[in-house]
Amino acid sequence: MSGDRVGDVMEIAGQGAGALGLACIAMPAHLEPLCYLDYGHADGSLQIVTCDDRKLLVSVPSPHDRTSMAAVSEDGAHLVTGGKNGVLAAWRFDITEMRLRLVRHMTGHRAAITAINVSHRNDILVSASVDGTALVWQLGTGRLLWETNMGGGTGSQNSGKAVLGVKITAVTGDVLVVREVYFSSPLTCIIHT
Repeated sequence: MSGDRVGDVMEIAGQGAGALGLACIAMPAHLEPLCYLDYGHADGSLQIVTCDDRKLLVSVPSPHDRTSMAAVSEDGAHLVTGGKNGVLAAWRFDITEMRLRLVRHMTGHRAAITAINVSHRNDILVSASVDGTALVWQLGTGRLLWETNMGGGTGSQNSGKAVLGVKITAVTGDVLVVREVYFSSPLTCIIHT
């Protein structure tokens, strides 16, 4: 297994395509047992699975038409998933009860979610979409705090460029957004503080 930090995308060696979802992310190392979030299954389920023996701990149906992205907070208590339909779902994970509870849905994107980052320390999450938008939300309430469209709008040279990555700095809560880059265009980043 590769990926040693919370939220790293992981590769599980020796698993067939039917055994795992399309993607999985590491849960915080302080959680016992050590586990990962697995998503993208044909049945739409979100699963939390142990790393050592791949034992299923939690399985819940996804609220999305198809889960395209997921992220976990540093403490492992907050999970956020995003769908191909542009809808986000915020979850709470209780490791002692092995329970994943849907807290709320958040809407604001008009296309598939491409990136999510969650910071419980700063009480924010950032989501990004194929349509070039990046949204900053208050984690505790689901309230939209800030929006940017890096796609450039209709007729722009930049229209149609997806946001591929978002990051929240743990100390300051600054947000970094990176959009798709073509050979002839410069890297575009926005930092929101």
